[in-house]
Amino acid sequence: MPFGRRVPTRHPATKQIKRFDPKSFLMSAGVGRAILRYGSKQPVFSQGEPADAVFYILEGRVRLSVISKQV
Repeated sequence: MPFGRRVPTRHPATKQIKRFDPKSFLMSAGVGRAILRYGSKQPVFSQGEPADAVFYILEGRVRLSVISKQV
C-alpha cells in the first residue's frame, strides 16, 4: 500500500446487540440440557474428571477449590 493512501473504513453495524438472557436460553435449550439441584457442600465437579459439560449457576453459590499435592 503506497504511503498516504486512504483505506475505506466500515461504519459500525446499525443492528442493536441483544443481551444474553440466561432464563430464556435455559428454557429454550433442549438436547443435553439438565437442571440439577445440589445440596450444601455437595461436589458439582471434581478435579481430574473429564470436562465434558458447561455449568450455569442459576442461583446460590459454588466454592472453587484446587487440590495440589505440593507441600
